[in-house]
Amino acid sequence: MSNITTKPGKQATRGEKTIISENVETLLFYRNVSILCVLIPVIIQMCLFYDTLSTTFYAMNSIATAVLWCSYKFMCFMANVKRGPTGEVLDCGTDLNMTNGMAEHCKDLSILTWIVLISSMFSEWLWLALLLAPLRALYMFWVHVAAPWIFAPPPDEEEISEKKQRRMERKQMKYKRA
Repeated sequence: MSNITTKPGKQATRGEKTIISENVETLLFYRNVSILCVLIPVIIQMCLFYDTLSTTFYAMNSIATAVLWCSYKFMCFMANVKRGPTGEVLDCGTDLNMTNGMAEHCKDLSILTWIVLISSMFSEWLWLALLLAPLRALYMFWVHVAAPWIFAPPPDEEEISEKKQRRMERKQMKYKRA
């Protein structure tokens, strides 16, 4: 690891090549783990419990697979590299490893879905854990959008200079006389 010194108060920026290579690694990891987490429960359930499989199993596996596919495709869209006609990088895409970004929420959704897929082998009731995703979305909407808007303090009245105040008083006096 290299020792990079930066000026205090200034964050070091990451290069485009680093962001591109880390995005490729991140996408490969999430694709491979998603495929494994979909295939392992299906293979185990089909081999051991084929006679007792319900429509819930097929429906929930289909939903979980769709969630993982959409999450992966959205991360691919965010990490899309735009290149010029000569091959130079015009835009390296969004950094998928950035904290507090949209990619982090997609990764959280993927991890939740992986956990539910693997744990659903033990009980079909564990599919209900997928309801944590919309609950988290509602919580984030409330904390970051609705509550600050609803409970925001009223805007301060503009401070009126003494000169404007005197003009307004004179106008009021004029209208009272008339």
